[in-house]
Amino acid sequence: MPFRIVLYFTLLFSQSLLAQTGEAKKAFKARIAEMHKVLQSNPDEGYLKLKSLLKEAREKNFTESELVLLSNTCWYFLMKNEFDNVIKASVSLEEKATAYKSINYQAVAHIYLCQIYIENDLRNRALDEYNKALKILDEGDAENESIIGSKANAHTYIANLYYNNNEIDEAINKMALARKQILLQKDKNKRFSGLFRNYSNTGTVFERKSLDSAQYYIERSLAVCPVPKGTKDFIVFLNYSVLGDISLKHKNFKKALEYYTLAENTAPEGADLKNRQSLYEAMVKTHLALGDSIAMNHYRNKLNEVKLEIADAKYKSLHSVVKQSGQQTNHSIVYGIGGAVIVMLCALLVFLYFRKSKVSIPAETVNSTAAETEDRETVNKKLVELCGENHADFIPEFNCAFPYFKEKLVAINEGILDSEVEFCAYLKLNLTTKDIARIKNLEPKTIQNRKYRIRKKLNIPNDTDIYFYFNLF
Repeated sequence: MPFRIVLYFTLLFSQSLLAQTGEAKKAFKARIAEMHKVLQSNPDEGYLKLKSLLKEAREKNFTESELVLLSNTCWYFLMKNEFDNVIKASVSLEEKATAYKSINYQAVAHIYLCQIYIENDLRNRALDEYNKALKILDEGDAENESIIGSKANAHTYIANLYYNNNEIDEAINKMALARKQILLQKDKNKRFSGLFRNYSNTGTVFERKSLDSAQYYIERSLAVCPVPKGTKDFIVFLNYSVLGDISLKHKNFKKALEYYTLAENTAPEGADLKNRQSLYEAMVKTHLALGDSIAMNHYRNKLNEVKLEIADAKYKSLHSVVKQSGQQTNHSIVYGIGGAVIVMLCALLVFLYFRKSKVSIPAETVNSTAAETEDRETVNKKLVELCGENHADFIPEFNCAFPYFKEKLVAINEGILDSEVEFCAYLKLNLTTKDIARIKNLEPKTIQNRKYRIRKKLNIPNDTDIYFYFNLF
């Protein structure tokens, strides 16, 4: 199954403004509502309006509106994978919420941080932020609409952690807890909007467990869809993508293409990069199955462009995850150093290993266009040049050198995660436990445990050396 983020769509824009009185505040609230619509359909254009409104809210001392707009700022940067800016906005949101004595938005700030740590595989810190958010929310009025909505969001966000780690039953349980909160909403519109998102996310989770259940929840989401047909909307986009995935797994390629086309047509401007990646990967497979090479190459080019965007956004931002929070442990300091250092170390270790052992890279694992013109030394030189430039292209370049690597892993276990694929890439490059532990700044025992999980996930026999397995892979 293509990787798909569960949570970018669930921090509801319906976080209610606290009671505002006066015609000026009512008019301002209406302008925020209009901005929300633009932000969902065209995030970049909506963000420009958001910045203007935020400045105005501060000038006019509209404190409740300021908190809403700061929350929306966090959402925008999260959607853009600009993690450093999410952290800055979250810190600002928490500071203002504390100053304005808003329990709800203090918790919302921790919910955003929770998602940041989930995105960067910092499980313990994500759980810590989740628990902080719930503790803060428990101090508020359990019947307050905003408190109820934020609890639902907290459960949904942490479900993403379990989903990413393929702990599907736990993810389903958290989605059920979120739905329980949503059903407490007295406002019918908020309730249906929340269920629209919850059913969609639940269907996405079930796609890894039961296709019938996944389709059931996606259809329920579409049944309560609050937006007009044909509207560019993230959840509608996600729903059609999942229905396309289900059809693809049933080998109903024409139906899959119909759903994927609907997904592409309903994707908002600036739709989340990882979801676009998943869609284009699926479109490539579908057109390949239908024998349409022209369309397949068209979406393959789109896919490569998105992968480069993701790599650029991720590695430019990771260094700030630790720096801005200022409270990272030794186990996660590598994220503060940033992806560029990981790239540099990996490339250097690969270069030294191959130079020392004189092991040739099998020709069939090199990109088909590069294999004819580049030998092992050229590939190694290119990797060294990338690390020398502090470049973010290690993963894209690895994929070029070993174009079928991820595809083979997915063929063995379609539930394998991107983080696990990256770990397998280290093993493919013959990095030792000690090397990986140093690069990731983790204990060797932790790396050994990851090797064990990879063995289980890929059904590698216990009597087979894991490096030998990946050398032949």
